[in-house]
Amino acid sequence: MLLAATLGPLMMSVGWFSVVVTSGSMAPHYRPGDLVVARPVDAAGLHPGQAVLVENPAEPGGLLLHRMIRHNADGTLVTKGDANAAEDTAAVPATAVRALPRWRVRYIALPRLWVREGAYVPLVLTGAALAALAVVAASSTAPGRRLPPGDRFEPEFRGLRERLPSAFAAVSILAVPLLIRLPAVEAVYVSTSSTASDSFTTGTVTFGANSPAGAIITATGATPGSYERRCVRVSYTGSLPALVRLYVPAGGITGTGLAPYLALQIRSGTGTAANCSDFTAATNDYNGTGYNAAGLRDLTKTLATLGTDYATGAGGWNAASGTTRTYEVFWMLLPNNDAASLNVTFTLTWEGRS
Repeated sequence: MLLAATLGPLMMSVGWFSVVVTSGSMAPHYRPGDLVVARPVDAAGLHPGQAVLVENPAEPGGLLLHRMIRHNADGTLVTKGDANAAEDTAAVPATAVRALPRWRVRYIALPRLWVREGAYVPLVLTGAALAALAVVAASSTAPGRRLPPGDRFEPEFRGLRERLPSAFAAVSILAVPLLIRLPAVEAVYVSTSSTASDSFTTGTVTFGANSPAGAIITATGATPGSYERRCVRVSYTGSLPALVRLYVPAGGITGTGLAPYLALQIRSGTGTAANCSDFTAATNDYNGTGYNAAGLRDLTKTLATLGTDYATGAGGWNAASGTTRTYEVFWMLLPNNDAASLNVTFTLTWEGRS
């Protein structure tokens, strides 16, 4: 703690900074409560296999600590947590690269983590232990205390030696609030699940057979004002609880431009039938509530306005291991002449983060 508290101003003067790891997707190398000291770096100077601090796409203003896997042709980076089975879904722009970790102090920043999680008991116990240490050290160096026989320290060094334990304890106590104020860095667990490519063309409406591994919607020949709903069950098998959101990834919409004319509503709940005959809604994830023959609640909520990453995704399913959630996707083709002869293909993606 003494080292962490005293190096801060020196590191900041040369652009270095320290952060606290708050989650475990980079285990075993980086664990919650570790203090990481990092130096600024350019994306061009990174090599595959290096851990890197980048701006967190799911938390504006936050940082993400993951390992760089490769450079893409467009200059972006692909990252992945050491404890994650899959790569991160969002590529990291070169401008979002912040720093390269250089030093790690194991568990020294646990007070910061305890405050973040509201675990005040270990925080208070640690502070009490340090205070007790300071009292014991001070009493052991009280004036008049005789040094052991054979002590060869000169008088001017005796006071220094006697005061070192209490000084260390006092600085340690002061360092705790400094560590509590350090910025946190996420090392999040990430997993995704996607449908196959769903597709629409204008004309009359027909649907193909639904299966867990295939497209949930295939509509051809749709006419203006036509609508339908289909359901898909999403299963979560991770070992940790996760917050699940739904989106269409950037670049996941192709075709000739029908997306702005395809109004969408997405709800989640329970049910097993692909045609939603037994669906019971629990939450409204995208575009308000209700549907009927007249159309949707908000016709400006279309496929084109659905989120394109986890941060902007729809819904917020708190998934536990071994649970399922049924999603109802209700669509309507807007009555607009500009939609004639157009088509669209898209992929829905569910992403969970612990």
